[in-house]
Amino acid sequence: MSATLEEMFNKDSILDVSFFNFENAITAAYFADAELNIVKANKNFKALFPNIKNIEGFNILALLGRLGVSDEQIEVFSNSLQRDKKVLIPQLKIKTSDAFKTFSFLATFTENGTFSYLNGVQGQLIDRTEEYRLHEQNQTLLAENETTNQRLKEKSEKLESIANRLAKYLSPQVYETIFSDRMREDESYTRKNLTVFFSDIVSFTDISDTL
Repeated sequence: MSATLEEMFNKDSILDVSFFNFENAITAAYFADAELNIVKANKNFKALFPNIKNIEGFNILALLGRLGVSDEQIEVFSNSLQRDKKVLIPQLKIKTSDAFKTFSFLATFTENGTFSYLNGVQGQLIDRTEEYRLHEQNQTLLAENETTNQRLKEKSEKLESIANRLAKYLSPQVYETIFSDRMREDESYTRKNLTVFFSDIVSFTDISDTL
């Protein structure tokens, strides 16, 4: 009976070749078996678990728990993976050795008809901390701009209300001079001391009453 390809090739060599593209990836990549136990992981994935010397054999769900991922999110990940054979969590807060970081978590089942041990789950954790930090800053700036615009609108409405009230007491010429956006180039203003003289006409009140 002829040997199958799986029997002819060394398992570790096939796994190494299959995982080659992930070894130097900037993402934290791993390959797990069908039961979600880690088979291969690159250095970025291992760096997330500095206290674990040998990551192979650990269950991915248990590792997520070590990273501070909530039980609810772990359940969503597990259920989605089993139901859809793939899962994408766009925003996953993870506690690393120095700080909390934001990752996108992707995982998908792999199928191979020749090598049974390549049937498993391939996944990546993509560090998007800086991207989300910039996004939050932009959202803060947008909110601040919205607040500033609202205040400017309120001040404009208040000034318009004052101008409308003053229009009842000022002549059109004076009103136009004060509130017009146009100013003559030769127009200038200086402060001066003025004397105002008030006078009354003799018997003016009696004459007015008579008239």
